[in-house]
Amino acid sequence: ISPNSFYPKPKVKSTLLLFSHKQKYFKLKKPESLEYVTRVFFNQRRKKIKKPIKILFKNVESLDQKINLNYNLRPQNLSLETFLKIALEYENLTG
Repeated sequence: ISPNSFYPKPKVKSTLLLFSHKQKYFKLKKPESLEYVTRVFFNQRRKKIKKPIKILFKNVESLDQKINLNYNLRPQNLSLETFLKIALEYENLTG
């Protein structure tokens, strides 16, 4: 936006930002569950994700059926969507 659009005229140019709602989002009952899951994963960030998954879930096979995970990845290689799916499963487990 041009400085001429304002009075008194500022010495900087302005920008107008428009925000829209995300079409796809995850609804967590407790956002603390996502915080806990990411803390467990990034506590040992250079390790592969197999160990944190075993810390969070006793029955890893049932998680395998719901979420297709590659256990040879490291936490920084997982997408946000994957972390949200894991957090949802953790919420369902803990109630």
